Amino acid sequence: MRRLLLTLWRGWKRALHGLNGAISAVLMTVVYWTAVAPVALVMRATQGDIMDRALGTRGGPTAWLPPRSGRQDVRRSQRPY
Repeated sequence: MRRLLLTLWRGWKRALHGLNGAISAVLMTVVYWTAVAPVALVMRATQGDIMDRALGTRGGPTAWLPPRSGRQDVRRSQRPY
């Protein structure tokens, strides 16, 4: 009797584990399409690239900073600031 109950319990756990995976996938899909996708569409329609990942136009000013003058050696690289 005990072996039968143990087998049933393990089968029940396996079935519910699979069901849990399916429910999670459906729930995450619903959350994405109701929260993330509309925000992305509104951002694309109104502002374009808000992070300005293109860094301006070609041949225009760049995001590079001029190097600091001063001594550059191993001891300087070992200090965080």
